[in-house]
Amino acid sequence: MKKVTMQDIADKLNISKSLVSLALNNKYGVSNETRYEILKTAVEMGFNFSYKYKGNNRSVKRRIPVYINREELTHNTYWSGIFKSCERILSEENYSLIIEVWDGEDLSLDAMKRLINANNEGILVIDEIPNSIYKVLSQIKIPVVFVDGKKYNDKDFDNARTNSYLGGFLVAEYLTEMGHKKFAFVGDKDYSISFRERYYGFKNYLDERDDIKFYGSCRQSTFDLSSQYEGESEIVKMFKKEDRPTALFCANDRLALFAYGELKKIGLKPYEDVSIVGFDDSKESDIVSPKLTSVKIPVEELGRIAVRLLLYRINHMDSPKQVRFTNVSLDIKESVRRMEDV
Repeated sequence: MKKVTMQDIADKLNISKSLVSLALNNKYGVSNETRYEILKTAVEMGFNFSYKYKGNNRSVKRRIPVYINREELTHNTYWSGIFKSCERILSEENYSLIIEVWDGEDLSLDAMKRLINANNEGILVIDEIPNSIYKVLSQIKIPVVFVDGKKYNDKDFDNARTNSYLGGFLVAEYLTEMGHKKFAFVGDKDYSISFRERYYGFKNYLDERDDIKFYGSCRQSTFDLSSQYEGESEIVKMFKKEDRPTALFCANDRLALFAYGELKKIGLKPYEDVSIVGFDDSKESDIVSPKLTSVKIPVEELGRIAVRLLLYRINHMDSPKQVRFTNVSLDIKESVRRMEDV
């Protein structure tokens, strides 16, 4: 593929090469509207921004931005543990961790300028990013590590991941040991790789048993669960039937708390009528009653893995991309009833 030059961008936009140079080097003399069009066109054409990262001034504390969706930051409190772990290690290496929160799908001019900032030596991405950011990351050629990213098998980036499959397996093992034989999964397995791995870890364990009935999935997955349904949720529909599960495995704690509320609408009580297990072991899991049994993610370890991958990548740009996992455990609390007690 032909290398894209500043002159190519200038020809595409019918402007001078010097104007393109001013925009790409964040210099004065270019209007914001023109600067945005130049940056956007450079990304779309596949311009290699890597030249901006050579010979950086090491007297300036180097930046490591971490990108996270506002909804994810608001609703998943366990990310704070990852931030603390990353910041501690990076500070020792003379890096500053900068949290970048994104909304929507399109990058603003300021967001794009921050993304291609010459002092960015690497980037961490939490969970997912819109295609506009993904495309820029693919072009700027600096180290990027995804943390529990949806595209962890992408050949372009390193990934630090939770062993979600193991988590689902442990939940199924525990619930069957507690005497349960009728199960359902809450979450859309097609929503993300993590949800899919949790589903199959759970389901594959159950498939090895001949005495199990699996009722399928209630495919909730969006963050704004309170406004997702004008009518009855799939959970309510499933549990209004006479033949129904005795245990639910929810793809994350937020879905589990949603299940608590939906079951109460039809007079069913968590633990007493339906055993429930979540995933994330969030702070909220200790606040509800009964306290939610949940898969615990070692968030500080996940943060350490992500930073070590990034620091290695900064010094070994051409080595093969890596996917590294952290194991999980089950934090048993109060939301699962032994069936012999019924």
